[in-house]
Amino acid sequence: MTDRGLDALVAEKVFDLKPGVDFWDLPEHEFVRCDEGCQSDVGYGESCGLMREMCVRCEDIRTESCDHYRATERCTNEPRQYSTDIAAAWAVVEGMRHKGWSWNASEHETFARFEFRRSLAAADRDDGTISACATYAPIPRLICLAALRALGVEVPA
Repeated sequence: MTDRGLDALVAEKVFDLKPGVDFWDLPEHEFVRCDEGCQSDVGYGESCGLMREMCVRCEDIRTESCDHYRATERCTNEPRQYSTDIAAAWAVVEGMRHKGWSWNASEHETFARFEFRRSLAAADRDDGTISACATYAPIPRLICLAALRALGVEVPA
């Protein structure tokens, strides 16, 4: 699975965000003029001074005839890069913690392992706990894979 696909699954399953509503496939920009001009430093502490506009939907910026800011054609709101950025991956750990999951990480000479665990007192299982883990991947990807597996989403490594 691609990093982008994994990030989208994490956004949907861990953070309850909806594709096409909270990210991806958003409408065209709706720009409004900002009070201040372009703040890009063009040298010697000066800005180019051209007027800026900001999209009220995604906060993308464009500046008239200015090369410092380039607006995309449509609103963009990609999910965070959970599978490649450790800070975003840690948000996954916190999101899972808020859902009642604890975590454990271990590193060995040839692999790393990340695991989410939860007591199943309310889930009616014989063993009393459920766990899901992932191994053999970069740490942010391990966190994402373990989180999705804990939530019942089976994804290939």
